[in-house]
Amino acid sequence: MNFKFITAIFLILQYAACLNAQVSGGGSKYNLFFIGDAGDSYTSGKTTQILKRYLQQFQTNSAVVFLGDNIYPNGMPDSNSTERKNAEKAITSQMDILKNYRGKIIFIPGNHDWRQGKSNGLKYVNNQERFIENYLNRGNVFLPDNGCPGPVEVSLSDSAVMLIIDSEWWFYKNEKPGKQECDISGDSDFILKIQQALLRNKGKQIIFVAHHPLYSYGAHGGYHALREHFFPLVQLNKALWIPLPVLGTAYVLFRKNIQDIKNKRYQQLKNALTGLFEPYRNLIYVSGHEHNLQLINERDHYFIISGSGSKATYVKKKTNALFGDSKNGFVQITLQEGKGTKVIFIESQDKDPSGKILFEKELQSN
Repeated sequence: MNFKFITAIFLILQYAACLNAQVSGGGSKYNLFFIGDAGDSYTSGKTTQILKRYLQQFQTNSAVVFLGDNIYPNGMPDSNSTERKNAEKAITSQMDILKNYRGKIIFIPGNHDWRQGKSNGLKYVNNQERFIENYLNRGNVFLPDNGCPGPVEVSLSDSAVMLIIDSEWWFYKNEKPGKQECDISGDSDFILKIQQALLRNKGKQIIFVAHHPLYSYGAHGGYHALREHFFPLVQLNKALWIPLPVLGTAYVLFRKNIQDIKNKRYQQLKNALTGLFEPYRNLIYVSGHEHNLQLINERDHYFIISGSGSKATYVKKKTNALFGDSKNGFVQITLQEGKGTKVIFIESQDKDPSGKILFEKELQSN
């Protein structure tokens, strides 16, 4: 048989194999989209519609993660509650952009989904899990299950994995699922399970996902706009422009809400996680909670905040952060086999229906 003919056949078969690998999920790139705090249906529409356009471009080898606070203000009440209709509207407005999307879908809970720490928070989280999974009919997309803290391992490829926790479980002081439901007996057991999951995935690109950030140059990190020193009540009600400069400054300086990084309980989680992360150079931590967009490099790891799905709040500019902006938007992370990882921060704005790229960076492996 002619040598050139054999060579041509070989090249055609090789090309077909590569093409099939990309279609079936074995391609060289994997695109992840992260949007947090999109639970206000009155203000999230612009951002979720632009996200929808991005998702339409990346069907296979992709995933979208909703980073918690999926339903404002208090999560998903029972079906007979007067607040149920608004809660359903908030979450369905997000899910409806996923109707024709074939990639992985993941929702995680945040503090608002746990009813802002009040009693019956566990019931509200479980209500949300059932509603989302029934509505989408895409299987187990609400993680972790049953109000458990995780971690949950989601394989992205042979060389990349997502580790997902419910960080609000750590802060929640009321009823929690027991050891029988979660196989977790307390704080130390939870940290141990995370350590074991990290060990199982050593050598892989790890995307660690939680609602709460570990570093931030926004309000939860202790950084506040000047107006908050003078008009502190605006944080409670946007109409309360009452000048209280002394009280405002005192509030900013001494604020240690359990949802803020300065809080003792929060510091315990931060110290435990950053200690566990130390040996893992290919680890990226992604969170919401803070209503802005940030990229921070600390202790040889990258920390990404994408919490401006429906709200945008102050972020301090002159810092050591690689990027920070108080714009509505979301984040795209592209895992490039053998070529590192790229992160893109995308703003949603009326003027540009395709979304405006605010910042992009190739993340170097440390």
